[in-house]
Amino acid sequence: MEWTAYQCGGVGSKMDFSLYNNTPTIVRRLGTAPSQRGCSYVNDCPDVFELDSGDFAIIGTDATDSIALPGDAGRSLHERVVVVPRKVLLAAFADLSHGI
Repeated sequence: MEWTAYQCGGVGSKMDFSLYNNTPTIVRRLGTAPSQRGCSYVNDCPDVFELDSGDFAIIGTDATDSIALPGDAGRSLHERVVVVPRKVLLAAFADLSHGI
């Protein structure tokens, strides 16, 4: 799979994933592990990861077709709107606020 992502800064301005050889690498988990949050199955739990570029990968429930975005927000066809439980994001934020 070839990774292509876009950043704020204009339509079609691509982020350069060439340093990954098209495969971003997870550096660390932000927040607590699913087992520490009471998830019964590791493959059925949201998560937040920091990538080797400093960007983030988020596992959440795809809500692209369910949530109406405000007028000043939009997404490309390759992007998804995901829902992550508040406690997962707050735990990730706590890790970020202690320094990156």
